[in-house]
Amino acid sequence: MPKQLFPSTKRLLIAEHRQRRELTQESLAQLVGLSQTMLSLYESGQRDIPVSTLYAIALQLHIPIRELFPEEIVDPPNILIRN
Repeated sequence: MPKQLFPSTKRLLIAEHRQRRELTQESLAQLVGLSQTMLSLYESGQRDIPVSTLYAIALQLHIPIRELFPEEIVDPPNILIRN
């Protein structure tokens, strides 16, 4: 089944919300089932992030997924489909 990905050209607010909850990259990565390195790549916008991972991160941060998107993203983002 193809993965739905949020394009890395848009930097998300993962780090900002993680820091507000006083979580390290390592601790959030562990909660979500990622490596710290992969979470770092997602936070910096260097990697496309699976939509399912976005949901998992929002769940662990106790926020609606919409709060991970910068304010300048008004419309729903384009989702990439990759095999």
